[in-house]
Amino acid sequence: MRTGIANLPLHGGRAPRWLFERMTRLAREIACHLVAEHGPRELLLRLADPYWFQAFGCVLGFDWHSSGVTTTACGALKEGIRGLEEELGLFAAGGKGAASRRTPAQITAACGKLGRDPAPLVQASRLSAKVDNTALQDGYQLYHHSFFFTGDGEWSVVQQGMDDASGMARRYHWVSEGLESFVVEPHAAICCDRRQATLNLVDRHSREARSAITGIARQPDREGSRILLCSEIGSEGRNFQFVQHLVLFDLPREPDLLEQRIGRLDRIGQGPEIHLHIPCFEHGPQRVLFRWYHEGLDAFARPSAVAAPLHERFSARLEAALADPAQADALIPGVAQAREQLEAELAAGRDRLLELQSCDPQVAAELVESVRLQEQATALNEY
Repeated sequence: MRTGIANLPLHGGRAPRWLFERMTRLAREIACHLVAEHGPRELLLRLADPYWFQAFGCVLGFDWHSSGVTTTACGALKEGIRGLEEELGLFAAGGKGAASRRTPAQITAACGKLGRDPAPLVQASRLSAKVDNTALQDGYQLYHHSFFFTGDGEWSVVQQGMDDASGMARRYHWVSEGLESFVVEPHAAICCDRRQATLNLVDRHSREARSAITGIARQPDREGSRILLCSEIGSEGRNFQFVQHLVLFDLPREPDLLEQRIGRLDRIGQGPEIHLHIPCFEHGPQRVLFRWYHEGLDAFARPSAVAAPLHERFSARLEAALADPAQADALIPGVAQAREQLEAELAAGRDRLLELQSCDPQVAAELVESVRLQEQATALNEY
């Protein structure tokens, strides 16, 4: 069921690296202690409690009243248990932005090691996101989706949406225990400081509305728009989850803008594959941009963490190739080679970071003992 929703001020930026490293180490020890004492199921239940989760983020050291507490705490926990998943019986998938769209693949990879069917977990991930993005129309578009699950198939979801107009974020909590239906009051909690009129199609009193909507959607001869034509504003904060075909008549120069356009369709909860169509003349500048993104950056197949620095590095040569398409043959292979090199360096850097964050048994033992003593304390605080 959905256990709660939390509303928080929407803040940009990211946690400093030194802080995130400390949060990761502490999240690992808290998770290990909880699982050792109560099992992985208990950790799922606590993640589904908005008050416990908020306190968890504060204990890790992040600002208590910020949208970043959701993304950073989930990221620290996911990174903290990396390499310990099978030992703990606890697995994590998803994250913020592009990482959220890799949730099904990460669930499938983990289930492959467990020897279990990933389909029910992938369906739970997609449906929980679909409900909060579409069935609950409260003005918040999801940009973060973290999916935690056990080897027994129990799961918990912590996801967050943003409302640019109000400058607020809203966090949604789900847990598999007690869930009877994804479309009839499924939430464990919804946390938010701001209230407004909401179209809630998962309310128990919305049954007739849900039936009418599904009936209309099943009519094969229904009249309606078949083409949605957008200017660049269509790539800003819109949810085109109902669309599976994207026609790009003009490719942008900025890789981030291309990813943003694709992200309007390739969103959390998107079921079928999306199809990209790029019409271009054989020897025109659009063809150069197509090769730049497809052969050079591999940006149509997946989000790229190295596309922006490569664009900055090769932008002058790209502009020259757009003016003279014959120069593309010399440019594109070099870009592809540079991309592979940067991706390899990025992967190696992550491995070194994991080594730096590896568990210190002495520090862990002291922390566990401190927690144990505090839990056994019988004295009441004075107020």
